[in-house]
Amino acid sequence: TGFSIIYNNRNNSFYPAKGSYYKFENSFFHEFLGSDYNFFQHKIDLRKFITISEDHILAFQTLFTYIKDEVPFQKLGDLGSKMRGYYKGRYIDNHRLIVRSEYRLFPWKSGFPKRIGFAAFIETGQVAHELEKISFSELKCSGGVGLRFMLIPKEKFNLRIDFAVGKNSTDLILTSDEAF
Repeated sequence: TGFSIIYNNRNNSFYPAKGSYYKFENSFFHEFLGSDYNFFQHKIDLRKFITISEDHILAFQTLFTYIKDEVPFQKLGDLGSKMRGYYKGRYIDNHRLIVRSEYRLFPWKSGFPKRIGFAAFIETGQVAHELEKISFSELKCSGGVGLRFMLIPKEKFNLRIDFAVGKNSTDLILTSDEAF
């Protein structure tokens, strides 16, 4: 069981160009609730979108996960499920901190080319067993570029292809939603 508090004033859910999204989530797992484990999981997801000009957007996200007590492996925080450049399950532990930034643009103004856009991103993060062990010296970084194709222009719903490079790994992502 748990609860979350969400503040959302983004101008678009699929491709926000301005506004903020803040989510604070707490989940409680306990035997008396039917769980096989007893632990608490707290998550914070902070996103900010800034329009530089009509088709140039800066996007920022900070993710933080804190887990107390004994947690099953599948509930641990990992970098790979959120950071491009690392495969899912890479760098996994109780606590996770990720900071991501992205520059998005659709440079053309008319015709078919106006459906084509680009992105460049930088991400950094770390996992740790103990909260005190999160430090700047242990941060993992990734970065990359992406291509966007607007499938539904009215809704700004995009097909996304990103190529990312992390520490000793690369990642190619093809999906129909933005990373954040």
